[in-house]
Amino acid sequence: MMKHQIELYSGLLEASQHAAASMGDPEKADRYVQETFTQIRNRLLSAQAQEHHQAADGREDDMASDKIVNLLDKIADLANKKPS
Repeated sequence: MMKHQIELYSGLLEASQHAAASMGDPEKADRYVQETFTQIRNRLLSAQAQEHHQAADGREDDMASDKIVNLLDKIADLANKKPS
């Protein structure tokens, strides 16, 4: 499931970067990519909260938190790359 989320959100962020590159206004483009990143982050944090409430074992909860942090790091790395 986590691999699917990484691919999905990475693809969404990359698509937003390409769309932003065609806007012609760097400020609007930056805002658009930032809003996309914020939406992705909020969804991941929401998913983390749901997993927290569903976790019966503390280790499972820690693992879910680590996965969310790793996913956010990967998305942030993509956000820092310029679209090609």
